[in-house]
Amino acid sequence: MAGLQRQQLVRLTGAAWERVLAGSERGESVACLEHWAAQGLPLVVGRQPSGSDPRSIDVGLPAPLRWGRQRLRLRVRPDEIAGVDRFPALDRVAGLPLPRDVRSAVHALGTALAACRTAARVYGGYGWQLLTGLDYLRPQSDLDLLLEADSPAAADALAAELARFAFEAPRLDGEIVFADGRAVAWREWREWRAGRSARILVKGIRTLDLVSAVDWPTPSSPALAA
Repeated sequence: MAGLQRQQLVRLTGAAWERVLAGSERGESVACLEHWAAQGLPLVVGRQPSGSDPRSIDVGLPAPLRWGRQRLRLRVRPDEIAGVDRFPALDRVAGLPLPRDVRSAVHALGTALAACRTAARVYGGYGWQLLTGLDYLRPQSDLDLLLEADSPAAADALAAELARFAFEAPRLDGEIVFADGRAVAWREWREWRAGRSARILVKGIRTLDLVSAVDWPTPSSPALAA
């Protein structure tokens, strides 16, 4: 599992899908899995459960509306992964049904984030609809973004831009991801850095920590290690 991070996408080999489907009980979830296998659609790497076998990888499939928005989880081996991918770039949201004013705001947000030297990627319902062409979006769906930062100052700049563009519908949500893959919710980061919150939740591929140190992450922190 070396090198994999939360929110990365993986595509399985044909043999892996055969194994998964052979071990699945009949039901609504199987129809979803069969579609994923037939179309070669990706799965997402989640936080690995405590005590899980490090020789296998926990991956997820958030099903679309057609299959009841189930959250399916699979365990796969590293040799069953055919490739690694990433969620779509923010500019692809223009291809989804959005009000004209929101589409303009998303375009302006993408330009502002690019000026911060980060590539915004879309996950959640918007990201999965772009990846699969299936219906995920509901009126209350958030627009979830993944944004990479190489320092606390860079994270501050990103959070400031997100706050400046935070439209109400869809609600702008998501995570800032540091160099080792540990991530924080951008809204929580902004509150914490402003001193309005004593601790912040930091998500890693095998960890979930409440951090209170005001200087986290420091240049010597693993979160900023090259």
